[in-house]
Amino acid sequence: MRVAVRTRRGFTLLEVVVATFILGGIILMMAPSASRYLTTSTKSRQKIQAQATAEEQIALLRSSPTYDSLGVRFNGSVSGVPFTGWTRTTSVVRSGAGTTSDITRVTVTVTGPGLSTPIKRTLTIAAP
Repeated sequence: MRVAVRTRRGFTLLEVVVATFILGGIILMMAPSASRYLTTSTKSRQKIQAQATAEEQIALLRSSPTYDSLGVRFNGSVSGVPFTGWTRTTSVVRSGAGTTSDITRVTVTVTGPGLSTPIKRTLTIAAP
């Protein structure tokens, strides 16, 4: 008489528990890297947004048809641009008015709570 041999299929409970602990350990080791990645990508996104805000203001200045009134129209600060708590400051300084060396220097500075350093863009415009 032959005894039928049963073949086992699947994993035992002990094997599943060991595999779960190994997988949990790997995930815990990866957590700090994932956290650093998220922090870095958030800071980069904020910096890019601040640069785009400054460049947008520079583009408005370049397209302004009235050179003589740049200081009146653009000089000053605006809060909440591009995000709440951020500030965009535009400084317009004209030198040599009425001479051949009449230039206007424009500096746009964007500051915000997520930026480690303010973002600055400078433009020099010569009189037409």
